[in-house]
Amino acid sequence: MGTAADMNRFAGGCAYIDGDYCPTSEAKISIFDMGMTRSDCTYDVVGVWDGRFFRLDDHLDRFMRSVSRLRLDIGMTRDELESVLHGCVSRAGLQRAYVSMTCTRGRPAPGNRDLRTCRNNLYCFAVPYIWVSPEDVQAVGASMWISDMPASSAIPPMLRGVRWVSSRVLRWASGSLPSASSVARTSGSRDLSRCQIRAVWRRWAWDQACGRIQASGSSCRAILGQWCQATMKESRTALRAAGRSPVSA
Repeated sequence: MGTAADMNRFAGGCAYIDGDYCPTSEAKISIFDMGMTRSDCTYDVVGVWDGRFFRLDDHLDRFMRSVSRLRLDIGMTRDELESVLHGCVSRAGLQRAYVSMTCTRGRPAPGNRDLRTCRNNLYCFAVPYIWVSPEDVQAVGASMWISDMPASSAIPPMLRGVRWVSSRVLRWASGSLPSASSVARTSGSRDLSRCQIRAVWRRWAWDQACGRIQASGSSCRAILGQWCQATMKESRTALRAAGRSPVSA
């Protein structure tokens, strides 16, 4: 546990950022950080109950996988990160804690938008445990509404917390890619919405960036055409299931 002085200073929670610990109320991140401006980051959260982490190894493993897949660098080893999380909890003197770890793309060099100039940014914090449902609601049971809106298939689900991947990231990772407009011109894509076209393009970009596709020219257009047709088929099936008439080709 932290000292009495530590627990008084970190009463509201303890953060680790820029290589040092500070009260959560004093933690700061640049407004130019790509994690803020483009949601270019990944995170994980682990709970502490009665002074013990719950499945910390599993959470660390998942976080490090996400960091690796996004080509980020937390600037320390997995064991050092584990020590930082313990340090946040210890300094705050928490027995029940919500402990978060986040790695962002960071801030690019002044006057530059090249992501390779970014210094990745790791920050962690521990605050008193946060309930999704208040304890009084837990006693009687909570109501839940499950959305029927499908998640985008453009981003792999194993990337924890990611809901946006910049076309700039994908272009940097994979080199020359077909543009979204070229997808729109692909045979069969005229019935796709703009969002669907972007989703097909991002799926292509991500797969090529990960080395799953090695294609160009006519083979590239053929693959995009197949994906456009598959996306239209899925959309029409969903419309029919909802009792709506799909747009005819």
